[in-house]
Amino acid sequence: MRTITRWRAASTLALVLVCALVVACGAPDDEAAETEAVTEPTDDEPADDEPADAPDVPAAEDSDDGEGVTEATAYFVRYHEGEHWVEPETQELERPTVAVGRTSMEVLVAGEFRNPDLTTLVPENTRVLDVGVDGGVMTVDFSGELAAASGASAQEVALANQLVHTATQFETVDALLVWIDGEPIDELWGHVDWSEPLEPPPYAVSPIVFTSPRWGETVPQGPVTVAGHSLTFEANVVLHLVDPDGVVVEETFTTAAQPAVDERGDFTLTFATEADRPGTWTVIGIEEDASDGEGRPPLTTTLEFEVE
Repeated sequence: MRTITRWRAASTLALVLVCALVVACGAPDDEAAETEAVTEPTDDEPADDEPADAPDVPAAEDSDDGEGVTEATAYFVRYHEGEHWVEPETQELERPTVAVGRTSMEVLVAGEFRNPDLTTLVPENTRVLDVGVDGGVMTVDFSGELAAASGASAQEVALANQLVHTATQFETVDALLVWIDGEPIDELWGHVDWSEPLEPPPYAVSPIVFTSPRWGETVPQGPVTVAGHSLTFEANVVLHLVDPDGVVVEETFTTAAQPAVDERGDFTLTFATEADRPGTWTVIGIEEDASDGEGRPPLTTTLEFEVE
């Protein structure tokens, strides 16, 4: 599988991408059915403008999800001090689906997210034409809008990370292969090799990611517990709790359960100070600077939630 390099402000970092998941055919969901082959002609002979040896998109593996899920996660871009990170955001679906892989890709290309600090590099009007999973590789066929745009190398790498991390969030997916309009591609915007499946680089994800509460979620008055995952210096995450008046009411830190220094770990912390009144509260997450200002600026991220 091919490795991609992640862009850094001062130097180029390794950024790899992968694909993944038990995806499904059909509409925005992971159905226990096969995905239609997008390049298969209706006649015995291939179309004039289609290579005779172009492989079909692999059929999707069956899902054991039963009645399906009610939410899907896609990765969007956080731009901070010259860095392009990607971060997951989970969204509720209008109806349950078993085609979780395809639905996640459709959430991604829709480009709608709650956190105003995030953005997307997927061009407008991009559509998901087909999705399939075979041997741990998710193949996603996108419409031509994805290739019609352009960007610098850092932007194309960030786009690749959006796609590959969205695909490989599933246990059955290890890498992502991108097609455009029913055909495999070698390049997209001229900076990344798309000819082979891409694997997800762990350092592409923001050093601090909050998973609970979600951005804008409403919670009752009382103790404030935050959870997330991180990859920071000595696994430490500095946390500040800010009340609706903008006053920092508590400063503390937690240590993530990182399996190794180069692996992400989960963290959970309950502030000693309770959210004692309604309004918009904020948690600030700060990555400690291990370089004393010599390296890239450490990440500072925020999470806003409503207290009723």
